[in-house]
Amino acid sequence: MFNKLKGGIDAVKGAMDGGMMAQVINTITPHVQPHLDKVLDMNADAVQNDDEFKSTIVSPALVAVSAASSGSTSLIPRFEERFNIAMLHIRDELVVCEDGKVSLANDSQSRLPSVLEESFKKSA
Repeated sequence: MFNKLKGGIDAVKGAMDGGMMAQVINTITPHVQPHLDKVLDMNADAVQNDDEFKSTIVSPALVAVSAASSGSTSLIPRFEERFNIAMLHIRDELVVCEDGKVSLANDSQSRLPSVLEESFKKSA
């Protein structure tokens, strides 16, 4: 029975690397973007502080994404952990903190799906 269960988990992991990954990214990107936009209302120190960023941006985004996915995120192994890692990577790639000011990279909206996908693959 354990081998059968492990085989099922391995199949889900394999699907995550393939077509399911694209489906997840397409589903969650529109729900991540509004939360990413909220960094513009934060000060640079708060954005750069992992704990503050997680409580202000990541946690609400995770709730929105989980609700929007109709439970499909629960099929993805370690989704919550991977999502947290992905959001921190998104911050590092798409949020600009200079001279105490916060902005989004010029191409942040178009790059968001690829940065999300890259983050999830790295955290697998």
